[in-house]
Amino acid sequence: MIIAVGVLVILTASISTLLRDTLKVTAATYEITDAQENLRIAQEYINRDLMNAGDGLKSISTIRVPQAFVTNSSL
Repeated sequence: MIIAVGVLVILTASISTLLRDTLKVTAATYEITDAQENLRIAQEYINRDLMNAGDGLKSISTIRVPQAFVTNSSL
């Protein structure tokens, strides 16, 4: 009887440890997925804003920039 109780205690401890580790992995996976979704949404906002900002440039045939800006290698 004592041996059976000892085996059951060991089994219960190992199962609870396994469940605890599984819950940690599940929580971490959810957080990573949520962060990736937020990054995708941010990227869509940035893409939309950049596309909208460029709409006003369609009518400009040439954009003049100063020669110093073009030849400046530090940029």
